[in-house]
Amino acid sequence: MLSYENALKILDQYGKEAAWTKHCLAVADLAAIISTALGEKAELDTEFLHSAALLHDIGRYVTHDPILHGVEGYKLLTELGYHREAFVCASHILYGLNRREAVQYGLPEKDFIPTSFEQKLIPLIDFLVEFDNPTTLKKRFSSLRKRNIGNVYFLTKLAEAELRATSFQREINEKFGILLEDIVNNQEGEKMSQQIKIMPCLDMQNGRVVKGVHFVDIKDAGNPEECAKAYCDAGADELALLDITATVEGRSTMLDVVKRVSEVTTVPFTVGGGIADVGSAEAVLSAGADKISTSSAAFRKPEVIAEMVKAFGADKVTVAIDVDQNAALPSGYEVYIDGGRT
Repeated sequence: MLSYENALKILDQYGKEAAWTKHCLAVADLAAIISTALGEKAELDTEFLHSAALLHDIGRYVTHDPILHGVEGYKLLTELGYHREAFVCASHILYGLNRREAVQYGLPEKDFIPTSFEQKLIPLIDFLVEFDNPTTLKKRFSSLRKRNIGNVYFLTKLAEAELRATSFQREINEKFGILLEDIVNNQEGEKMSQQIKIMPCLDMQNGRVVKGVHFVDIKDAGNPEECAKAYCDAGADELALLDITATVEGRSTMLDVVKRVSEVTTVPFTVGGGIADVGSAEAVLSAGADKISTSSAAFRKPEVIAEMVKAFGADKVTVAIDVDQNAALPSGYEVYIDGGRT
């Protein structure tokens, strides 16, 4: 049997404290909280639950592909001799792969469908954690759909997984009188009140990261993908990308850059600059952003905020306010728009 202590050693060895390991730790922590809440009535194998929850995404040391990371995790843990935990790596993907799908992805010819309570609980908990933040099934599946637009097979399987997750949560509620999302909401409130987050912002101009003061004296600072990956690897909690000249140039955000950066980021990713309406926001989210940020448009047309929230949900919309000190004003600050030019 794999102890939680040894599972941590495996995560440290292969994860090397990469940003994605925060999700693994968050899922394992929530698994421990939920197992305590369920108590003896559920008759859980808590050691297995905690260890398997911790390593469910271990395959991300090879790839972040939404399906293949589970395959790579299965291969690694099978090689290490931890067959029960290896099965979870493969079966947590979209709540399971059938025999035909398993063969298609290079797995042994058998069904990788979760059947035990623990096996079904781990993917449910996984779907209740967005990166390392507690969330709800509705928000998580909405996020996954937006990040995988165009992947027809994945979206079809995702719809099936959502039905299974919702059904299993309902089954737990009916059997034990516990709604897992209530536990998650309590954790979210505690986390938000306690946690300080590090969120680097990449200012971008002409497809390159730049540095300046008050948006002047701009100097080239590197490739957006390389900078984003470096910040993720360094342990950033979230990441922002701001196209600083999109608004003043009257154009939309560079979607090709957003797409490339989204492919290397492993943390929540917010994009701003040139997002003036629901259409431009949708384009940025479809390109791979997790959230959008609007500033000048929100100042000129405040109702656009409500329109975006209605279209995408409050968790997808942020408003950026650029300010500078101005002692002549009652607040001591003055708001600027158009990249600090107005």
